[in-house]
Amino acid sequence: MLVIKEHNDEWLPHTQAKLVRYMQPFLQIWGMRADDFVVLNENMARRRGLIQ
Repeated sequence: MLVIKEHNDEWLPHTQAKLVRYMQPFLQIWGMRADDFVVLNENMARRRGLIQ
């Protein structure tokens, strides 16, 4: 999970796709799927109770 402060909602899918593409070799090593990697902005993380 990655929380990016002041990141616009509409940028999140593109950011997540780029990061997953970059992280793909590491995800394979760690036995993770791309779905396990989540990018949130500050507001989304707050709504999910991950930050205050």
